[in-house]
Amino acid sequence: MKINKKKDIKKIEKETAISEVFLEAVEFFTEAGVNFINSRREHRYGLSILIDDELKKPLVVSTFTLAMSRNALAGLYVTLLKGERFGGKRRIQSLIKVFNDLIRAGYARGSLTSHNIETGKYRLKSTEVISIFSDITSRAMEYSMGGDNLQHIGDIYALLGGYEGTYQFFKDVLLATESSIPSLEEEVSGTKYIPDIKCYTCKYCKCDKNGVRTCTKVSTSITGEEYDAHPGRYIDAHHTSSEEGTALVSAIIDERMDTCDDYVCRIK
Repeated sequence: MKINKKKDIKKIEKETAISEVFLEAVEFFTEAGVNFINSRREHRYGLSILIDDELKKPLVVSTFTLAMSRNALAGLYVTLLKGERFGGKRRIQSLIKVFNDLIRAGYARGSLTSHNIETGKYRLKSTEVISIFSDITSRAMEYSMGGDNLQHIGDIYALLGGYEGTYQFFKDVLLATESSIPSLEEEVSGTKYIPDIKCYTCKYCKCDKNGVRTCTKVSTSITGEEYDAHPGRYIDAHHTSSEEGTALVSAIIDERMDTCDDYVCRIK
């Protein structure tokens, strides 16, 4: 039997390179808070990955759990970081950490949000739930950015204003996703999109630790009916005078901010 030493050496070098990337990938996801589990029956309160080299392609075990081979994990890691801006690695890890915090909060006592999303309320498949989540997220981001497409995954964390803004945005998305899943008693259920708000990715939008968004640039008018319908929301409401007359305004961001002439994207 003829032995091709050059071919064998290349094969070994390729396998070694993949193994090194795999180890980097494990370190990357572990630092981000992702759980590496040992079986499909193992449950963690957060995003999880099961390594199974018998799989030819990644498998969605549940909404929060993926199973894949070592080669697939290495490929996912390379794909996530490919072409990222400087600091993209840390921003992607920060984004993953936000999701883990939200999932854990959704499992807190008195909340069924994460349970309902993970199980699809025993009506929808995990892939269907993920599709709803993606649809809600894409629509809101595209509306906020005026139809512009994301070029880098890591930009999501920066575009939404760091931890607080990203946490509140995806909290809204997860709640909308949960509401979009029909219960056992319902025959059908449409997608419950979050409000079309221009400010999500605007540099003038600030989000505090309580999830309250405010505009640091302008205040927007509110009607007396809106003010009365939401007691405690417009805590900064005040009257302002202009050529058109006197109006009640507030810098609190809500459904009123569907358009804005002062919008400036956080990332240019």
